[in-house]
Amino acid sequence: MLHVHPPRIHRSALALCLSIPAVLSGAACVEAQELFIGAVVYETSAGGSNKDGAETFTALGPRRESVTWGSGGRIRLETEGGMWEGVIVARMADSAYFHLDAESRTATPVRLRSLNREDQEADVLQMMGQMFAPAVLERTELTATYAGQACRMYTVRSSLMLRRGATGRACVAEHIQVRPSRYGFEWNDRANQQPAALPLQFDIREGLPLMVEVNEEGTLVTYTAVSVTPGEPDDALFSVPHGYTIADSDG
Repeated sequence: MLHVHPPRIHRSALALCLSIPAVLSGAACVEAQELFIGAVVYETSAGGSNKDGAETFTALGPRRESVTWGSGGRIRLETEGGMWEGVIVARMADSAYFHLDAESRTATPVRLRSLNREDQEADVLQMMGQMFAPAVLERTELTATYAGQACRMYTVRSSLMLRRGATGRACVAEHIQVRPSRYGFEWNDRANQQPAALPLQFDIREGLPLMVEVNEEGTLVTYTAVSVTPGEPDDALFSVPHGYTIADSDG
């Protein structure tokens, strides 16, 4: 992953990054299911006592990000604003991954980088145990509701995305199960990268994070789900749009 260190902000705060312009007009009920199919949209905010850090995140971080899951291993990641702005469409079954540039109407092939434990060989897991270690969370008695969905509050004790000294908490919809999503996509010899939505990068396996809050050196960054839209998405969302040119990934 690309690591950016602006004044007093690390990846755990800054990389809080993705979005689909589809906000529910009303609360949608999501039935308990093995794997969620549909879209989740997050919006970000930054504040806290470290005003410089909050301003830096506001300038460089995303405004909205989303992930859309389709059946058959199809994923769409979308970021609005920030350093990783753009769209990734992925068909896991076909190993077909593209970054879409709406302005130039080009689709650039990208490489998938997974930090999901189930995607690693045993020797890699043993050698890089810390990188692939699951997040450590403490379940609390607090509950809340975001985007019409009930969630349970957890304290994040440790995570690859949580820098030493930072604190985190997450509100998890335990009735909504999602496929692992610690993914990154790279192209142009790693000059460009786009991670999956930050709430999912925390590797929370108890359900779907609807709110993730990180406090790092007085900079408070919050990701909040503003819509949860269940249902099979249109297949066109996971394909290169008509009229786009396939670009050279090393160009």
